[in-house]
Amino acid sequence: MRLRIERDRARVRTVARATGAVVLIWTLVVYLISGRFFASYSTFTGQLVLLLVGGLFAVGLVGLARLDRLPGTHSEART
Repeated sequence: MRLRIERDRARVRTVARATGAVVLIWTLVVYLISGRFFASYSTFTGQLVLLLVGGLFAVGLVGLARLDRLPGTHSEART
């Protein structure tokens, strides 16, 4: 049973890492192809939108990290 649980937890961690890597690589490629795409983020409104999008992305990653933990346990108690 523990091996099955650990296998499922490893799958969630892999998905979280892959998601983060794909987003970062995509952002870098778009910037290298056409940096003008990011010009709209240099305004105050653009910065607010960027903050909102970054916050939503962070909330999603935190949600994925929470899926990795068992209910009633803390990350320090993990072996």
